[in-house]
Amino acid sequence: MGVIRGVADQTNLQFCSERAAASMQETLGIAQEEGASNVVRAGELLEEIAEGIANISDRNIQVASAAEEQSLVADRDPPQR
Repeated sequence: MGVIRGVADQTNLQFCSERAAASMQETLGIAQEEGASNVVRAGELLEEIAEGIANISDRNIQVASAAEEQSLVADRDPPQR
């Protein structure tokens, strides 16, 4: 009876170990998929940020050019008194 119980316990232990291993493998797969998805999304967000910075830089150049033009006009045509 003790031998049968020991074999049953070993079989149960092996089954539980296999289930645990399968569960860990599944969890690992899910984590890898989510991690890859997060990396892709982070890349997309970085591209959006880079585009925003480029737009701001372009506008800064436009403002600087306009200020320079205004300065040239002001220097060329002083106000009349």
